[in-house]
Amino acid sequence: MLDSTSLVNFLVLGVIGWITYKIYIWPFYISPLRKIPGPPSENPFFGNLKIFTAKHVIILFIFLILQF
Repeated sequence: MLDSTSLVNFLVLGVIGWITYKIYIWPFYISPLRKIPGPPSENPFFGNLKIFTAKHVIILFIFLILQF
């Protein structure tokens, strides 16, 4: 029979598995958004935010529009 410690352990493992799925598996292997063309990401957490906060953003936007 399962005691409360085993149930808590199963719950914790389930939450860890769900978080792992949502952060690492879904966006990189399953999501249809991964097939949209765009510039390569420099940072896994901030992406291309550093590029888009540059001083000459309009030139960057024109370059991205022509490239992609």
